Amino acid sequence: MTDQPAMDGSLRFGPFVLHPAQRVLLAGNSPVQLGSRALDILCLLTERPGELLSKDEIVARVWPDTYVVDGNLRVHVAGLRKALGDGRGGLRYIVTVPNRGYGFIAPIQRGPAEAPAEPAAAPAAPAPPVPRSLPAALHRVIGRAHAFQTLTEQVARRRLVTVVGAGGIGKTTLAVTVAASLMEHPEQAQWSHVHFVDLATVSDPRLVASALASTLGLAAVVADALPSLLAFLHDKALLILFDNCEHVVSAVADVSEAILRGAPKVHILATSREPLRAEGEWVQHLQPLTIPAAATSTAGEALAFSAIELFAERAVACSGTFALRDEDVPAIIDICRRLDGIPLALEMAAARVDTLTVGELAAALNDRFALLTKGRRTALPRHRTLRATLDWSFNLLSERDAAVLQRLAVFAGEFTLESACALAAWGGLSSAAIIDAVSDLVARSLLTADVSREETFFRLLETTRAYAREKIEHSAEAAALGRRHAEHCLELLRRAEAEWPAATTARWLAAFGRLVDDVRVALAWAFSPEGDAALGIELTTKAAPLLFHLSFADECRQHAEKALQAAARLRAVPPNLEFELNIVFGHVLFHTRGPCPESAATFRRALQLADEADDPAMLAMAYSTNWMGSYIVGEPAEMMRFARLFEDRTRRDADAAPSLMYDRMKAPALHFLGKQRAARECAERSLQAPMIRPSFLSGSQIDRRVSMGAILGRVLWLQGHAGPAERVAGETVEIARREGESIALAFALAFCACPVAIWNGEAGLAAERTALLLRHTAEHSLSAWRDYGTIYQLLLASRRDDGAGSDLSAHVAAAELTPHLADLIATLDPDLASDTAFARADAGKADWCLPELLRLRAIRVAGADPALADTLLRRSIELARRDDALAWELRSSASLARLWAAQGRCDEAAGLLGILDRLRDAAATPDVRDAAALRRSLS
Repeated sequence: MTDQPAMDGSLRFGPFVLHPAQRVLLAGNSPVQLGSRALDILCLLTERPGELLSKDEIVARVWPDTYVVDGNLRVHVAGLRKALGDGRGGLRYIVTVPNRGYGFIAPIQRGPAEAPAEPAAAPAAPAPPVPRSLPAALHRVIGRAHAFQTLTEQVARRRLVTVVGAGGIGKTTLAVTVAASLMEHPEQAQWSHVHFVDLATVSDPRLVASALASTLGLAAVVADALPSLLAFLHDKALLILFDNCEHVVSAVADVSEAILRGAPKVHILATSREPLRAEGEWVQHLQPLTIPAAATSTAGEALAFSAIELFAERAVACSGTFALRDEDVPAIIDICRRLDGIPLALEMAAARVDTLTVGELAAALNDRFALLTKGRRTALPRHRTLRATLDWSFNLLSERDAAVLQRLAVFAGEFTLESACALAAWGGLSSAAIIDAVSDLVARSLLTADVSREETFFRLLETTRAYAREKIEHSAEAAALGRRHAEHCLELLRRAEAEWPAATTARWLAAFGRLVDDVRVALAWAFSPEGDAALGIELTTKAAPLLFHLSFADECRQHAEKALQAAARLRAVPPNLEFELNIVFGHVLFHTRGPCPESAATFRRALQLADEADDPAMLAMAYSTNWMGSYIVGEPAEMMRFARLFEDRTRRDADAAPSLMYDRMKAPALHFLGKQRAARECAERSLQAPMIRPSFLSGSQIDRRVSMGAILGRVLWLQGHAGPAERVAGETVEIARREGESIALAFALAFCACPVAIWNGEAGLAAERTALLLRHTAEHSLSAWRDYGTIYQLLLASRRDDGAGSDLSAHVAAAELTPHLADLIATLDPDLASDTAFARADAGKADWCLPELLRLRAIRVAGADPALADTLLRRSIELARRDDALAWELRSSASLARLWAAQGRCDEAAGLLGILDRLRDAAATPDVRDAAALRRSLS
C-alpha cells in the first residue's frame, strides 16, 4: 500500500475531483453526497488504481475491528457505482472480478493539494429533521430530455402540474429531478423551498392534508388539517411535490384546489397514474423509453435509443464485467420491446446480467410473456407488463431472497440493515444470510439503497412493496410478521428514549423521525383484532415524544385515547404502563385543548398509581408531572410543593438528570410566588447547567433554554432591567425558532417576548411578535397559546384606535381565560383587571403581580376613599420591595405620588419618585418616562 501522504493532493477522473484530505468528492463544482463508508472505499481504490484489492483488504480498511459479511460491501460498492454513474457514456470506474475483489480502472490525474471551493465544503450544521425536502436521486434521468425541459418550463409557469404515466415509468424520478434542478437555479424558481410528500403510505384520503402538514412541520390535526395548512401557506412561496397520488386522487385534487385559492405563491407538482382532474391542472403524460423499430447493426447505433441506453447503464452498474457488444444488440432490443420501455422493468431485467447472458435473459422473458398472452406476441398493456416483470423477477429469486423481500415489505418507510435483520432473520435465516439477501435484492433493483448518509438506508419502491405485501398478506407468516415489526418499532423507540437526554431536538429527529410511518403501521396492527393491545399501549407511550416533536400532538392524543380504552378493557395492564399512558394523555390534552379537567384528572390518576405501586421512580415522575399540572392551572404553592417532593425523592439518585430539574421546577414556582430574586438565581443556574434533557414524561417538553429564558426575561423586567429583559426575550425566541420546536416558540412569544415588548412600550416590536404568535399558533393548531395572541392583538389595536377598546373588553368578558393569562393581562392594561385576577390575588395564587393588582384596586377606590387607596398603595410598595419587583414599585410610587400631589403633599410626592435613581435603563419604558415627567412637574 502506498503511503497516506501521497493522497493529500486532488485526484481527477472523468468529471470528478476527489479531495481525500478534505473527504470531498466533486462533480464539477457540486459535492457528490456519499456516506463515510462509500467514501472510504473510493479513497482506498483510488490510492492503488489499476490494482485488484481483495474484499478482505477493503473490509479491513473500511470496517476495522468489525465483522462484516460480504453483502454489506457489495451494497456500498453498488451505491458508489451509481453515484459515479459507472458505465454512463462508456466511462468505467470500478471493475469487479468475481470471488477476487474490486479495482479502480479509470485514468487518474493527480494534482497539488488544494482545498475544495467554498460551495463544496461539507456542511457544518446538523442534519435537518426528517423527512428531507427531496429523496436522494439514485439514478440519472435517461431519455427524458424533452420531458424534462417541458416539465421545467411548465412547473415554473403553471401552479398545478401532474406527471401521469404507468407504474414504473419514471414519474417520481423525473419530478424529483425537475424540482431539484429548479431549486439549484434560483433564477428559474419562485420558491424558497420544495417539500416532497410521499402519499404511498396514506391509505385514508382524509389524511392527505395531514401528510402535507407533517412534511411542513405543522401540527397534523387529523379531523381537519386544511385550515392550519392554509394559514401557514397563504404568504409562502413553495413548491409542493405530491408523489403517488393515484389511490387518493380526489382528496389530492381537493387539497390542491384549496391551496391554489388560498396561497397564491405556492406551486404544486404531482405524480399519478391518472390526472387529478383539478381546476387549473396541466397534465404531462410520460411515455415509455424509445426502442429501435428494427434491429440495428452496432452497439453505438443502439445506444442512441433511451431504452437501450438505460439497460446498458444499469447492467454495468450491477455487473462489473458487462459490456455492450454488437452481437448482443438484437437480444437487448427484444428485451426492451418485451418490457415496453418501462424503466423499472428494464432495471429489473438488467440486474440479471450477472447470472444470465442477454440471450438467456431474452429467452426467459419470452417464456413468461408467451404464457401471459396465450401465445400472442403483441405487446402487453403496460400495467400488465410491469406485473409480469415483477412476477418474473420474483420467480427467479432464491427461496431465501423471496422470503426476505416479502418480510421487508412490512416496512412503510426506509430502514437499516439492522432493522432488516431484526424483521427477517427468523425461521432458519441468520443475520449474515439476510445481509447477503439484501445485497442481492439491491442488485436486482427490488430494493433501493441510499449510501449518501453516514448509515445506509434501504427502501422498497411502492410498486414493489405492494406486490410483496400481497404475496405475504394471506400467508401463515403474516400475523407473526406484524408482531415482529411492532416489537422492533418498540425497541427503536426505546433507543430513541435513551438517546433523548443528550441530543438536540434537530439531531434526535434526524435520527428517529423516519420511524413515524412504521410506528403508525405498528400501532394499527397492535390495536387490530389480530394484534396485541398491551404492546400497543407501550408503543403509544414510547411514541409520544416522536409524534409530539413532529407536531403530531393531536394524533398522539387519539392514539392515547385508544390505548386508554384498551387498558380499561384489559384490566390487567402493568401499573407502570398505565401510569405512563395517563401522563402522556394529560400532556397532549393540554397542548391540543388547553387547560381542562380531563388533563388534571389524568395527572392525579398517575400519582395514585405511583402511590399504590410505591415505586420511587414512578413517584418522582408523578411529582414532576403534577408540578406541570399545577403550573397549567395556576397553583404556584402546589408547584413548589411538588418540586420539593420531587427533590426529596431524587436527591440521592446517581442520575444527573433529576438534579438538573430542581432549579427548572423551582424557578417558575418562585416567580409566580413573587420571590423574584430567588427565581432569577434558579433560572440563571439552570441555564448554566450541563445540557442534559429530562424525560419527555417529566412535563418539561420545552427546551430548557426557552423555558428558563422566558422566566428570566420576565424576572429581569420586574426587577427593573428592561433592556436586559428585552435582550433575553429576543434570544429566547431565536433559540425556539432555530430548534424548530413549535410549542417552545409559542411559549416564548406568549409568555415572555410579547408581554416584555408591551411593558416596554415597543408597539412595533410587540405587533410583529404578536403577528408571529398568531400565525404560528394557527399553523400548528395550538389553541392554548393562540388566546394570548388574540388578546395582545386587540390590546395593541385599542391603543392605536379608541374604538377598538370595546372589542377588547367584549372579548375578555366572553373568553374563558387561563389563570396565567388573566393575571398577565391585568398588568398590561388597568381596564383588563378582572374579578378572576383579584380573586386569585386574594387567594395567594398571583403573588408575582400582587403589588400591581393592589395598585389597580387603589386607583379604582381613590375617588371614593382616598385613605383606603393610600393604604393599598403603601402595601403595594412594601410588597414590591420585599419581592425585588422594582417595576411594580415604580408604578405604585408614581400612583401614590399623584394621590399625595392632589392632596397638596408635593414634596413628599417628589420624594417617592427618588426610586427613579435606582433604576437602570431609565428611559426604556413608558412607566419610567411618566414617572420622570411627574417628578419634573412636582419639582
